[in-house]
Amino acid sequence: MLAQAVQSYVSLRRAAGFTLRDVEIRLRSFAAYTDARGQRYVIAQTAIEWAQQASSVHQRGSPAG
Repeated sequence: MLAQAVQSYVSLRRAAGFTLRDVEIRLRSFAAYTDARGQRYVIAQTAIEWAQQASSVHQRGSPAG
């Protein structure tokens, strides 16, 4: 579901010259989290729950943390 959207986004950004190493890892993680719940769209509560699983406060607040 979201995994395909992440793949398309990452491919497009890479074609534009971005590396997205950390961002790609986090986006794929979030997509897997939502896909496991059968969600097709980004839901704020799901994003919050996913972010709370980060191993540190720094990672929770930083998109590239």
